[in-house]
Amino acid sequence: MIAKRIESRQRTASNVVRLTRYIVNAKGGIDPRNWERTADYVLDLHADPNEKGEKVSGVRVTNCHTDDPADATCLILATQARNTRSGKEKTYHLVFSFPPGEHPSLNVLHEIEDALCESIGYADHQRVSAVHIDTDHLHVHVAINKVHPIGLQNIEPYYDQKRLMQACEQLEIKYGLERTNHGIKGKEVGRGSGVTSRIKSIEDQSGIETLATYITKNVGRKLSEAKDWQSVHAALFEYGLLMKPRGTGLVIGDVRSNLWVRASQCQRDFSMKNMTDRFGPYEAPKEQWKQKPGYVPRPVHHHPSSANLFSQYQREKQLCLLTRKKELEKIRTDSAAYLLQLRHWKNHQQVMLKLGNKGVIRKMMGADIRRQAVLARKNHQASNQRKRRQVLSNAVMPSWSDWLMQKAMAGDRDALEVLRSRENRERRFRGDLLRAAGDFNQTKSILLKAFNPAVRKDGTVSYRTADGGTVMDRKDHIQTGKVSTVTTLFALTLAVEKFGGRALIVEGTKDFCEKVSELAAIHRLNITFVDPVMEQHRQQKVTAFERVATINKIPVNQAAVLNKPDCPKVPEDKEGVLTGNQDQVSGAIIEWIQKRNVLKDRQHSLEYHRLWMVTDAGNAIYQGRRKMMDGSEVLLLKKGNDMLVKPCSSRVVAKASRWKIGRSVFIDRQGRFIGKSKEIEI
Repeated sequence: MIAKRIESRQRTASNVVRLTRYIVNAKGGIDPRNWERTADYVLDLHADPNEKGEKVSGVRVTNCHTDDPADATCLILATQARNTRSGKEKTYHLVFSFPPGEHPSLNVLHEIEDALCESIGYADHQRVSAVHIDTDHLHVHVAINKVHPIGLQNIEPYYDQKRLMQACEQLEIKYGLERTNHGIKGKEVGRGSGVTSRIKSIEDQSGIETLATYITKNVGRKLSEAKDWQSVHAALFEYGLLMKPRGTGLVIGDVRSNLWVRASQCQRDFSMKNMTDRFGPYEAPKEQWKQKPGYVPRPVHHHPSSANLFSQYQREKQLCLLTRKKELEKIRTDSAAYLLQLRHWKNHQQVMLKLGNKGVIRKMMGADIRRQAVLARKNHQASNQRKRRQVLSNAVMPSWSDWLMQKAMAGDRDALEVLRSRENRERRFRGDLLRAAGDFNQTKSILLKAFNPAVRKDGTVSYRTADGGTVMDRKDHIQTGKVSTVTTLFALTLAVEKFGGRALIVEGTKDFCEKVSELAAIHRLNITFVDPVMEQHRQQKVTAFERVATINKIPVNQAAVLNKPDCPKVPEDKEGVLTGNQDQVSGAIIEWIQKRNVLKDRQHSLEYHRLWMVTDAGNAIYQGRRKMMDGSEVLLLKKGNDMLVKPCSSRVVAKASRWKIGRSVFIDRQGRFIGKSKEIEI
């Protein structure tokens, strides 16, 4: 677990409004009273995603005497307004995240939030928090009011990062979370060699190599091996760079682009103190700086298509800037023409006034002319401000990573492959995975736009299923967030398109592997498995369902011949136990299930229907009975998010007709309904 503070770029009163609006994914303007309320703020798993696919799975308001984030934001604004002495930032943005696959319960997250806020002295302060599940790392955003609700002091927690790290270590032990190296055993916290974490975070967000990374990669080793100040300057000159003192430290920059970065951000050894300890007081370069090819922004993605796409991105960016410049220039030209016309009108009115009446009437009319001119000028200034804001909002160019995400969402496969080619830090994915055996180059990059995908900056395509599950299409595998029939079936369908006819390697829990093999057989998917046990299980299921289909298609007299004692009466879907009271699956039942699932695509409130299987043994909720076109009858049982269809004899259906909808029933692995007193079919 990692906890850190996010510094704010804007120090305005509306900062807490923007932060809370982002945290809870609210829709509306800068006034919290205009935000659209959701039906349930506490647990909104089916919230609509914004343009980046963010999802909020839980919202919490603390110390605000309300559960509504909008009302809490208004209260925080009022509390901050009462503090008139402090000019510092009054909102603290805390984020704590977990490794991929680690999903603590909501109660544990609330306890962790309370402990972290208490560690930095904000236990009694007003705050709004939300759980975000839009990335592989489950993370929680907390917007804290730094102004105490009673004392009204703007409290700044000094050395907060060290205290947060210490609290994280204690919480990991307390709740049995995965241990993370927080780096608090050394003399300094968060300091090391190489580019700082803030620079890496900027590159992760923008997707473009920063100046600090360029310096570290090209000149870092030469600066570490330098003998004096002049050799330092000579090494920098080779790459069009210059080092000079600024304030109490050193900066390195590209003179042509006037882009500078602190030397200590490139590497801790390049700080003023470390450099003066090595070479003595700073010495200016004796040679004159000569212009040489220097830093040029380049994408961090290593892919053959990245150069062409980045050139296209730069052209669109230049066109966007040029369009904005022309529109702003037009506004200035029109404004100057209007003010000139207004001045001429005012002068003309004053000349005409001098030719008319004199005395008090002239004074009153002159004052009225001046008042009209002032009012027209103010209205014109307000109109110009609105036009400028509109131009600036329309001419916003996304970052390189966001631009690639937009192109991928539009169906550009090259953009999707460029996102996936990025060399990220090694990550360990947990959960249930589907990947193909053989050559990785045969894997296709696909995008099922009909299912509203969300493309992330690492190239992961995320799909949300109707039951609230998540399926993530990564570079070389498909991952499911939870084991459910809808999620697993969608992952299998996606695997058929992505991997073609190659055999699948299934990794995950036993429940997931069983569900994968059964669904592949039920839906006749063009899938084979590398695991011989799973492949044998799939083939047995396919054979059983084909036998059922054959029995239901042949005439009645031939079916009677097949029902001899030495022939199986039912498919082997109950661990090979062949009993005389098992119920057969007719073709009408299969057709009815298919029609219900087709109707579900238009009406999302319907559950996914499927046949009852041996793995569904246990408790279920009775939902009624249905009679098919051929006279066969079934019982509907709800288990989880699935509607199970179980064929039954007329005797069992007659007994079930006396059951109430919503009754809990128990079914054993042989498909029998077990009563409370004795284990018989009821």
